[in-house]
Amino acid sequence: MAIAGKLLLWPLLIWLLITRRLWAAAASVATAALVSLIGWAAIAFDGVEGYPELLRRNASEYAEGGTSVAALVLNLGGSAGLITVISIAAGMLAVVAAWHRRDDDLACFSWTVATAFLVSPIVWVHYYALLLVPLALATPHLSRAWLLPFLTTPQLTTSYSTGERAFDAATGVLLTVLTARHSSRLDSTERPVQSRERVALEPRP
Repeated sequence: MAIAGKLLLWPLLIWLLITRRLWAAAASVATAALVSLIGWAAIAFDGVEGYPELLRRNASEYAEGGTSVAALVLNLGGSAGLITVISIAAGMLAVVAAWHRRDDDLACFSWTVATAFLVSPIVWVHYYALLLVPLALATPHLSRAWLLPFLTTPQLTTSYSTGERAFDAATGVLLTVLTARHSSRLDSTERPVQSRERVALEPRP
């Protein structure tokens, strides 16, 4: 349902696959497709043919003002091809981190959420509220770590400066990585959400 509502979250399917939730992944794809189909049917599929082009045009026109990897490369003068390559590379690194921590459910989840932010061409500051989910699971009590998603330059200054957009985007990318790292670096015995392997090995009373 979330993926159908916001395509940004499609990397969560990677989390389901890495953690071997194959039926859940298949059900997620089917649900997203069905909900999208119902949504388009409600408006008689008006505009469905031009929707891919609309997504491409939005990414091209609005990426510059966001806080994504694409925005960072674009504001540093990178070409469209370079933006694609670096965004995919950043996302792949996050997927590798998720795979490396595949026996720790929360760590794997945290890095796949980060993947969503790293590969998306457009990331607005209100998207960072999503990072509170892995943070809250890792540290359920309010702590300084909960401030991480809100420390991007645009949020601190409440304005976008054309000459500083590269720096704005850089803070967004950095804080995405720091949030994922914080959510996944705690040993599973230090947080309420334990790794799947540890739970399986614990003796039952």
